[in-house]
Amino acid sequence: MKTLMIMAVFVACAGCSDVSGSAARPRDFFGGKKPLVVEAGPAESLVAVRDKVRAMSAGEKADGVEVRLAPGRYVLDKELALGPEDSGAPGAPIVWRGAPGGGTCLTAGRDVPAELFKPDPAHPGVMVADVSAWKLEWPKPPRSECREPYPIPEIYVDGERYEPAGWPDWPTVAAPGDTNGGWTVITSFPDMGTRSGTGSVGDAGKRFKVEKPRGGTFGYEGDRPSRWTNAKSVLLHGFWCFDWAESKIPVKSINAESNTITLAYQHSYGVRKGNPSPRRWRAMNLLEELDRPGECFVDMETSRIYIMPRRPLSVASRVTITWAQRSIVSIRGAHDFAVADMELFGSWTHAVYAMGVTNAVFDGLAVHGVRLRGFDMHKAQNTTVSACDVHDVGNGGVYVDGGDRRTLTRGENVVEDCLVRSFSKNRLTSAYAIHMAGCGNTARHNEMFDAPHQAASLYGNDNLFEYNVVSNVLQCTDDAGAYYTGRNPSCRGNMLRYNLFADIGSNRGHGNAAVYFDDGDGGNEVFGCVFRRCGAPGRGSFGTVFCHGGYSNVVRNCLFIDCERPLGSSPWKQKRWEEFLKEGYMVSRIKKEVDIESPTFLARYPELNGYLPGQADDLRWNAAFDNVFVNAREIMKGRWTTNETDVAAASLPPGDANAACRSLLPSFRPIPYEKIGRRR
Repeated sequence: MKTLMIMAVFVACAGCSDVSGSAARPRDFFGGKKPLVVEAGPAESLVAVRDKVRAMSAGEKADGVEVRLAPGRYVLDKELALGPEDSGAPGAPIVWRGAPGGGTCLTAGRDVPAELFKPDPAHPGVMVADVSAWKLEWPKPPRSECREPYPIPEIYVDGERYEPAGWPDWPTVAAPGDTNGGWTVITSFPDMGTRSGTGSVGDAGKRFKVEKPRGGTFGYEGDRPSRWTNAKSVLLHGFWCFDWAESKIPVKSINAESNTITLAYQHSYGVRKGNPSPRRWRAMNLLEELDRPGECFVDMETSRIYIMPRRPLSVASRVTITWAQRSIVSIRGAHDFAVADMELFGSWTHAVYAMGVTNAVFDGLAVHGVRLRGFDMHKAQNTTVSACDVHDVGNGGVYVDGGDRRTLTRGENVVEDCLVRSFSKNRLTSAYAIHMAGCGNTARHNEMFDAPHQAASLYGNDNLFEYNVVSNVLQCTDDAGAYYTGRNPSCRGNMLRYNLFADIGSNRGHGNAAVYFDDGDGGNEVFGCVFRRCGAPGRGSFGTVFCHGGYSNVVRNCLFIDCERPLGSSPWKQKRWEEFLKEGYMVSRIKKEVDIESPTFLARYPELNGYLPGQADDLRWNAAFDNVFVNAREIMKGRWTTNETDVAAASLPPGDANAACRSLLPSFRPIPYEKIGRRR
């Protein structure tokens, strides 16, 4: 019998899981047929192997081809690029597969021989290597605020990421009692600088005062910046206005007399206090701050690499640097193929980039050590990412878009049985474990955890998020949701079903949620989900499930345990709705990108009949029924309608969770706890 303990078990096991499916139960891609086998080893060029397969006749490839890569480290001078000519056929795919027992690694990084590293006499404990003889073309710094991961080389020692040296020391997740999350704080705002927006959904429809862009000036405490010898080389990372939008901006000047710093470029929303909690910042990529094992600094002017090793270097140590603008595997226009059972490590961009792929499978991959995303896939159709372990990536785990929203044609892309953790190492906000866009896609049986901000997003129509475990995210951000979507009311029909959300949120001023339907988002359903210790109401109307402006969202047959406010909403008044729907950017989203008044949309979503120019105020409600609330301080806030079947209790009886819920609410339908989480 399943009990409430299963929820604790899922969360406790998440951090110690690994990908075992590929080695223990290799996937059969050929339906029992015997494909043509091509074997390759680390000494061979994978491009040459690819070309060999391309040259085969149709008869040779009739039952498919399996490229078997022996164990070893395959260092790629350029990405493994696959195109239409590398396609298989239905039931006879082209499969790139690692060794059955593991040990096959593809990398786009370059190893720096350990013997090149010498002690740096100016910095005790620091080792330095001069690679100027390599004549590398280093990345160029941007000339504006940078929301994406900043373009500096990345260093790994024996596969472990080394953080760019900075102050305060990384990581910036709060220690017990530290309300600032390890950051230092802004003490004053003498000049917010210019800005290009306010952060609101209406930015695209507003006109801002035209003036020459100017970086803001802020005050700091202490005298730490006085040790930074070259102010204009200092890079600052901060939550400059809101706790849901961090970015990196170089310094223009430091004034030690007034304890102020002026930024070289404007911040999108200005340097100001947009959220109630303190504004936070840190300096990064500074040789002067290289003072802790596990930190690094790359001097791109002199081509010197500095590290403070966690363990003494030996001849067996492997120091890897990534800097080149290329993925490990890049696929454009291919179909009926698979990449399986190998490690993808060390890329300055993505591990896998795919555009316009069909009938593709990525299975049993261990993906880590990439600056951007593990998987970055666009215009995909019937593509699956399964049984993959994605961790220590800079800008998100798996991104997939596919399907046609205008015609509501399904993409049928699936992300399943994946473990995605530590997935926002470089970009702290809006870097998702799983982000699916388009129509008719599914994320199921995945586990995702360990992030400062949000974990999952399904942007589009008729997408499904089911049997997933989401825990320990929103660790140091605010006004956010572990699952987030919004700012486009034409995106609807999405279902969240049988998911476990646990230990979500940090107690900051504005509030946060487990599920956040933002800025007019509506027409979605949350069914049969379990929420445990999720969300913080803050100073507003946030709840574990929160609707901002939008309506016709449904929360049904869910179990909330130890959630301060399970249901929250911030309804918009009639005037705001009418103005919102008339804005040029919104007209584009709901009448040009798609047409919500088309027969296709009205047949699928009849509630859109009369949606324009704005439905009556008494129709704009969200609904909750057949839910069980355990130990909630306040059940709901805002505009919710129920059929009086929701039940609140101080505690849940011990034993089987479903039986306990039915004893309180006879109409409660069983939640299949045994199916939640990864199956492989």
